[in-house]
Amino acid sequence: MSNLNGLDHKLFFAKQIEAKATAERREIEAEILKIVGDETQTIKTSDFKVSVSAGMQTKVVDNEEIDLIVNAYGLNTLPIKRTYSLDRKKLEYLKQINPALSVQILNACESKPKKTSLKIEELA
Repeated sequence: MSNLNGLDHKLFFAKQIEAKATAERREIEAEILKIVGDETQTIKTSDFKVSVSAGMQTKVVDNEEIDLIVNAYGLNTLPIKRTYSLDRKKLEYLKQINPALSVQILNACESKPKKTSLKIEELA
């Protein structure tokens, strides 16, 4: 047996305190989100600035379908392997000029809400 000079006990209790603090922080964040909603925004109070970051995450899940789309539109000119990822800005533009193609691309993707995060800064 190793002698850690009580560090094992300190670590054990620190982990317990950390778990309680994490649970409390998550409860407080959930209460804040109930009040302000889960849209990206910044709220200033008299003492703090609270930033809420939210949105959607979309990723390609059907590479074969994307390959068919790319080949059908003549965009695949390089004989290399690639991983597809969605360019949100270009997708928004494509929705305006070719809605049917944007729907076809989105059908090969998966969207889910990103985890909403909160950031707090003390105001001087």
